[in-house]
Order: sequence, then C-alpha cells, then structure tokens
Amino acid sequence: MTDLTKDAYVVVISSDMMGDGEREIGEKLMTSFTYALSEQDQFPTHVLFYNSGVHVSAGESKAREDLVKLQEAGVKIQSCGTCLDYYGYDKANLPVGEATNMYEIVRIMRSASRVVKP
Repeated sequence: MTDLTKDAYVVVISSDMMGDGEREIGEKLMTSFTYALSEQDQFPTHVLFYNSGVHVSAGESKAREDLVKLQEAGVKIQSCGTCLDYYGYDKANLPVGEATNMYEIVRIMRSASRVVKP
C-alpha cells in the first residue's frame, strides 16, 4: 500500500480522448496532455485509467512513450482490470503499468491531496 504525501497528486483518465467533441482533436489533446504531464517538474504518484481510458494505457496509443517515461520516473501506472477485460486486453501483458481493481483506485484517489482529471 502506497502512502501519499500532502503534496502528492493523482491523475485519473477515464477516456481515450480529452474533452467532448470530435474524436480526432480529443485524441490529439490526450496525447498532448500525457506529454505535458511527463515534462512537469513534479510528477503525480499515480496515473489511473478506467473505462475507455484503458485504451491509452493498454492500446496502441501515441501516449505510450510518455507513460513509459513516467513509469521509469517512479509513477505508478494502473488500469482498471474490469475495464481491461471488457475491452479485450491481456492484463498479464500490458505494454505499460499494471492492472488494478476499483477498491485500489478509490483508495488512491481518497488518499491524494489532489486528483487531476483531463
């Protein structure tokens, strides 16, 4: 179990695109968001993916390189196991991060000082 400090923040991604509207711009914005996140001087403790957000962590996303960079810097990348199953991803062979469950997602979100959602 990870203990979060008072300055810790968590990023939650619930969609494979950022904002509402046209898919093309939404996907570009999500890629830009993950890049900008990987360039910050303070990283989140966790990036949590659920619902169609698991496409960003488990699919053929352009954000993968940035997620790997975050993971290598010590950020926990975690994706909802139920969501991975729903979309047909192999939980044992994720390209980045690991599968988790909703209990852990809720615990991490509750423990964070801030939750950032694009």
